[in-house]
Amino acid sequence: MNLGKIIVYISSTILITSCAIPNYNHRYKSPKGLDLRTGKWLVSYVEGNLTTDESKMLAKEVFREFKEIGVDSIQLIDNVRFDYILPDRFRFLVSTQTLDLLHKTTDFNYMIGVKAVRIKDELASIMIDPPYKESENKSKVEIVVHDIDDREKIYHQTITGTVTLDEEDDEVIFTKSTKGLIEGALKRGLKQIKKYAAY
Repeated sequence: MNLGKIIVYISSTILITSCAIPNYNHRYKSPKGLDLRTGKWLVSYVEGNLTTDESKMLAKEVFREFKEIGVDSIQLIDNVRFDYILPDRFRFLVSTQTLDLLHKTTDFNYMIGVKAVRIKDELASIMIDPPYKESENKSKVEIVVHDIDDREKIYHQTITGTVTLDEEDDEVIFTKSTKGLIEGALKRGLKQIKKYAAY
């Protein structure tokens, strides 16, 4: 083994052992599977305590993943003009009235909604010293799908990401930020959709 490979190996080992591993939990309030083989899909705004750029980035990630799975007929809400519906009507949990308007005035069949929330933000991404007590970063992502034709929610998945350190974790240097936990939770949620979907 040459010197370069040894240095890379040692650096990788130090990096891995210096990272706090996040934990992700999934909960469902619906069946796990979605039928992605038919219909026209709409990706709505991403709600939560996010910046506008973060929200748009997450919406684009949802759009990209659904396209990759094989949903050809899909649009981002920012790219669609609605004549009869104001933007503030598009909430994470859409009202029956809004779904009815969408049904009557558009040809969309399904709407994907995402909510991403930072719950606890107690750890820095780089920890020089351990926290003085048990501390954690915690974020939550919810993904819902509404059937526009039937005016009802048909899918609801919640992914919670946490990373925890206590005063004895003096070797941990790198932790996941709440933003990183949101991105990781969304990625895992979309992976679950792909795993259980018909496409």
